[in-house]
Order: sequence, then C-alpha cells, then structure tokens
Amino acid sequence: MKLRRQLSTSSMMSLGLVVLSSFAVLSFAQGGEVALLKADRNFNKATQEKRLDGWMQFMADDVVLLRAKPVVG
Repeated sequence: MKLRRQLSTSSMMSLGLVVLSSFAVLSFAQGGEVALLKADRNFNKATQEKRLDGWMQFMADDVVLLRAKPVVG
C-alpha cells in the first residue's frame, strides 16, 4: 500500500513536471520567435544604413572566416 502511494505520488509529480516543461518550451518558443524577428530587423536596418560596418556589428569577436587558411577574429 505504501509503495503504491509512493509510485502514485512519483507518477503525478513526473506528469506535472512534463506538463510544466511543455508550457515552458512553448512559452520560450514564442518569445524566441519574437526575439529572432527583432534581431533580424535590427540586422537589416544596420546593414542598409551602414553597409559593411553594420554587418560587422553583428559578427562575434571570435568569428572564424573559412578560407584556405582559416582567419580568426
């Protein structure tokens, strides 16, 4: 009886965790889409206004250019 109650409690907690995780993923996905679109618009605006300098604003400091001999930075 005690084991059955523990299993039931564990099962309910696991189910609750799965449901909460699903909501968190959906919420992040929706927020992530908005953030991605905003970043894309900012990139577009910067490259239109500043051309190469606008492009470079969005490059990481440690970007690797793949050439015959890779260039870092």
